[in-house]
Amino acid sequence: MSAHEKTLPPRVAALIAMNSYFTLKGWTEGLPVAAVENPQIIRNQILGSGAYSLKGTQAEPGKIKMVLKGQTGDGSVSGFGYLLKFQRGHERHTVIVARGTRSEMMDGGIPPDLLTDARGSMTVFEDYGQVHHGFKETYDSLMRQLSRRPALTHETDYIHVVGHSLGGAVATLVAAKLARKDIPVRLYTFGSPRVGIVGTHEALWRGIGTENVYRVSHDLDPITLVGPFPYVHLAPHAKDTFNLMYRSPTGNLLSTDNHDMRGYLRTIAQLDWVGLVTRAESTDFQTEVLVKWLLYGDDSPSWLKRASIRTLSLLLQMIRVVLARDVSTLLVSTSALDLLAEVLIKGYFRIKELGDEVHRILGFAAQWAGVAMAKGEAFTAEILRRILSAMTVSLRTIAYQALTLPPLMQDIPPLVLPGLWSLTGGGPL
Repeated sequence: MSAHEKTLPPRVAALIAMNSYFTLKGWTEGLPVAAVENPQIIRNQILGSGAYSLKGTQAEPGKIKMVLKGQTGDGSVSGFGYLLKFQRGHERHTVIVARGTRSEMMDGGIPPDLLTDARGSMTVFEDYGQVHHGFKETYDSLMRQLSRRPALTHETDYIHVVGHSLGGAVATLVAAKLARKDIPVRLYTFGSPRVGIVGTHEALWRGIGTENVYRVSHDLDPITLVGPFPYVHLAPHAKDTFNLMYRSPTGNLLSTDNHDMRGYLRTIAQLDWVGLVTRAESTDFQTEVLVKWLLYGDDSPSWLKRASIRTLSLLLQMIRVVLARDVSTLLVSTSALDLLAEVLIKGYFRIKELGDEVHRILGFAAQWAGVAMAKGEAFTAEILRRILSAMTVSLRTIAYQALTLPPLMQDIPPLVLPGLWSLTGGGPL
């Protein structure tokens, strides 16, 4: 029997991630607030006549056993997901889902979900290692509820944990905790940010089971790039079987549309997991011909526009192609930001180990960032910091847009990590 037969089908997992948002009061009216929706509305949207209902799927005869309340920001409590039970033959299945960030909610003038995203200091999670503090706090609020009704997670044959965006990060921690109950756990995330630092990511991945983690992402979803090295994704490398990365809906451009859960639902279409793995392996993000043309076509390339989001998108894709070739044992990086942060942390003097192509891309990145370098000048830690800072500013801007940040919210704490903050000199990220 295929291991995939014990999983949620991709479309069902995506629908569950979509309709987790209906637990947030006012979601159906497009005016969510920091509260929990009426249970009857939640049931109708998830199991009844809602646009993203589970009706007609294997989970249709299921029952919602708990609406989960999540704590974000400085104590704001709102609908954050649910626990659903369904039967498949003689097998009992439990689904736990967590929603993503919504910035429309206001609590004391600052959206509480964004405060949680921004709380990027590190804290210890079980014996797995250090994880994102904000994500851990929201996880704690969910686990307090689940621990009060242990039968919901004990009396079952399979547990499926699902999440989009912030919910994907929280779901990762929930899955890692429940995996220790000797009940098979599957984790399904869509557009999740990174949760644990290097080392911790491996412990989480092993704890859940490397074959049980289905991480779906778009290559230019800005949220998946937030929190670069030393934070690392589960299944981080291009060749990892369940690193299901696909070309973004917008093609070659960093965009808020690349993070939308509806886009992820369209991406997976009607494929099963075997089909999605095959599709991920064959996805052509940038052909070798294009990469070589961008790298070697011109010493002052016409495509390079300073501070252009399109150019940053190209730089991110170029470095992904080069890093996918395993150019150096130094790296666990998957993007240009990761590369810069990792090199700075491990020793910028080792940059020559990365090869000529990486050097050339970093030269383009310096031009993009407006960092003047004399011909033949070696990269210094200061130059790398300035490039990293410029890239992070651009990425942060579009990441906030992806979370529907209102334009007037100028005093929101930036998405920062302690290591990255120090690497860029403590300036605004």
